[in-house]
Amino acid sequence: MRKPALIDRTRLECAGTVLTAQLALEHGLACNLAGGTHHAHRSFGSGFTILNDLAVAAARIRATTEVRRVAIVDLDVHQGDGTAAIFADEPDVFTMSMHCGKNFPFRKQVSDLDVDVEVGTGDIDYLRLLRGALEQVFAFKPDLGGVRTYLVGPSWLS
Repeated sequence: MRKPALIDRTRLECAGTVLTAQLALEHGLACNLAGGTHHAHRSFGSGFTILNDLAVAAARIRATTEVRRVAIVDLDVHQGDGTAAIFADEPDVFTMSMHCGKNFPFRKQVSDLDVDVEVGTGDIDYLRLLRGALEQVFAFKPDLGGVRTYLVGPSWLS
């Protein structure tokens, strides 16, 4: 059974994330509150997601601009397993996922950098972990039009 509302929502999420990446290149900062469908893999949906908007945006930006090296920083409570799997063999896309290791997806993929956050981690410890992780992202030296801008996944939800 075709679900037009779901298809429309999925298309708009992807288009919104592509637009957000384009605006970030143009203005240095942009935000898409609807994106972050990081569980969808290349050939199948997962975790209530059909398409991976972060992967679509990274691929589109790399195909239509001078950008080659992209970092995807995913700060959701769940690992960005689809994003990690899609870009596993792409040396110019760095995937970082900072997530709780004891929840969905139960079979984790390998990101370029996975940071397992323990249940009950407080703000100060979380920010310390994030600082260390971002140092590794910066060492990758991503380039989005010569500006260090990142495609960022959904915010950490407690």
